[in-house]
Amino acid sequence: MQRWRLVAGSLGLALFIMLTVGVVLNAPFVSAFDAWVQSWTFPLRGDEATAVLTALTHASSSKVSILVAVAFTVYLAVRIGKRQAAVYGGCVIVGEAAVTLAKLVVDRTRPLGMNLIEFPGDASFPSGHTFAAIAIVAFALYVVVRTHPSMPQAAKAALAVVAVAWPILIAFTRVYLGAHWPTDIVGSFLLGGCAFFPFATWAWDRVCDAPVKALRGAHARQG
Repeated sequence: MQRWRLVAGSLGLALFIMLTVGVVLNAPFVSAFDAWVQSWTFPLRGDEATAVLTALTHASSSKVSILVAVAFTVYLAVRIGKRQAAVYGGCVIVGEAAVTLAKLVVDRTRPLGMNLIEFPGDASFPSGHTFAAIAIVAFALYVVVRTHPSMPQAAKAALAVVAVAWPILIAFTRVYLGAHWPTDIVGSFLLGGCAFFPFATWAWDRVCDAPVKALRGAHARQG
């Protein structure tokens, strides 16, 4: 299981790099995909939908995401353990640094003239909002499940649904509002969902869960 996560993460990272090259070179498939997605997204625009989706996209802003990450890291340090807090916080920092680096390297202009909200000052590729929804929120929900093994299955299933649905919803708001090109979103899912998440969960299981399982096994053998 651990090996497959590393393989999946490596494949996701390779695909992200390939897409990044396509964006930098302004490859035809990039502009074609962006235009195709926008052609069926923009006609859905309406005043009520825009108001709701604007509120949702602000709920995943950089400030909110940082507060969530810090609060959850503190919770882990106080209630679960400093090792767990270090792994979660460290993974999030590495992931966010990767997004910042990608933005600086690619320096893609946002879709000017298509936006319904004001742009942040940074570059467009990849979407920081979408990545944060995966790397901060979805990963936190994974950690909650791992640190509460006695949680009812129904609750675990509900958290899994939220972990998947929240990034998808935030991704949709970014395209709908014209804050990002659709390929910015694809890049975030490749970097966040296909690369970061497998690597982060591998690190969590390796550093946090494996020692606990080994200790329980030792106690069982002694008993």
